[in-house]
Amino acid sequence: MKRTCKRLTALVLALAMCLSLLSATAWAADVSWGGGATAEPVVVGAETAGDSSAVEAEDEDETKEPAEEESEAEEPTAEEEPIEEELEAEPTEEPAVEEETAEEEVIVSASEDSTIVDSGTCGDDLTWVLDEDYVLTISGTGDMTDYSSSEAPWYSYRESVTSVMIEDGVTSIGDYAFYYCTGLTSVTIPDSLTSIGEAAFGRCENLTSTTISDNVTSVGWYAFRECTGLIDVTIGSGVVAFGYYVFKDCTSLTTATVNSNIESSEIFDGCTNLTNLVFGDNVTSIEDEQFYEYTSLISVTIGSGVTSIGSRAFFGCTSLTDVTIGSGVTTIGGNAFYGTPWLESLGDFVVINGILNLYQGSDSSVIIPDSVTTIDNGAFYGCTSLTSVDIPDSVTSIGSYAFEYCSSLTSVTIPDSVTSIGEGVFWNCTSLTSVTIPDSVTSISSYVFFGCTGLTSVTIGSGVITIDYGAFYNCTSLTSVTMPDS
Repeated sequence: MKRTCKRLTALVLALAMCLSLLSATAWAADVSWGGGATAEPVVVGAETAGDSSAVEAEDEDETKEPAEEESEAEEPTAEEEPIEEELEAEPTEEPAVEEETAEEEVIVSASEDSTIVDSGTCGDDLTWVLDEDYVLTISGTGDMTDYSSSEAPWYSYRESVTSVMIEDGVTSIGDYAFYYCTGLTSVTIPDSLTSIGEAAFGRCENLTSTTISDNVTSVGWYAFRECTGLIDVTIGSGVVAFGYYVFKDCTSLTTATVNSNIESSEIFDGCTNLTNLVFGDNVTSIEDEQFYEYTSLISVTIGSGVTSIGSRAFFGCTSLTDVTIGSGVTTIGGNAFYGTPWLESLGDFVVINGILNLYQGSDSSVIIPDSVTTIDNGAFYGCTSLTSVDIPDSVTSIGSYAFEYCSSLTSVTIPDSVTSIGEGVFWNCTSLTSVTIPDSVTSISSYVFFGCTGLTSVTIGSGVITIDYGAFYNCTSLTSVTMPDS
């Protein structure tokens, strides 16, 4: 009986131990999922071994069977151990998930920190990129697309774009490309660029300076119209085609450096504060009336490459006080500087590079200085008090209409050095009575003596071989003409 009781007691203890191990394993698993280390199952195992030793002390023989039963009872614990390992192993996958999450966060962060605001194409082989500083960069090769006033792909950013960088390889700026970009303050133009389209920078009111490179050959109509903040411009030497009104109404423009011939007289139309003009050595001519009545103009510098200044080129420039003319000028049109303070400051004889451009005196008898080689077109126009003129041997040509409407002129001495007499030289010199054309002259141009109603005799030198149409038209008093046999 006692043996049976002992066996029952041993079985109860073994069952209690198994239950304790199961509870401890489940608890250890919970701790391990949370990420902590679990030593408790080992501790529990140690406590169970202590209880078994106490039973064996009562009866060594009897404890052998409970020990076997205890060993059998502990087998489920061994079966549970892999479950514990799996539970502990599962959390080891959690850091991998965290790494993937971290990578995703980095990608999102890179997207948020990207400097690209917008981008796209603007030509067959051109792309554009707008960064977070609102610098617009055009890159690629070839021509840019032409647009209308609001079609450019970056038009919606026109108030924000601060700078335009056009990279080498781009050959043209399209029509209206940067029209109305009111925030634009600077533009970088590459050497590869050859064309600037119509109104390309129109109404860019904060653009203060621009340089058109030497490689640009054409600039379209209104290219910089109403750039009201523009202060100075430089036009390169390569431009051969200028549209009308390129800088129209650039009301803050004060200085323009021109290195190409400009055919359009309206290029600076409405530039009411233009004070300084510089023509580089690559310019060869200044056209008729090109700066007619530019009343704000103060200073003009004309390079040595210029050979001709057109008629009335600076007529009525009432503020023009400083003019520098290069040594290459050989022709100055009539009234080129008429009405300018600079002209008035030069005295009676306005002589430029040997050209008597204008006589401003009021003397009745005039002796032209020996420094003069050419009497320019209209030089004595309307000198109604002039009665006689002495032309020195240094003069080789007399320009068209040089003495037009000199109604009191009675005598002129033309030296043998003169080889050319222009059209209408003595037009309506009604008091002129006699003239001798020297042998050095080969041709008498049209209307030379037109309306010289007081002319009675003319001697024509032996060198003359042609007399053009109307040379003596309306010379109603002419009674004697001496001509060579030839």
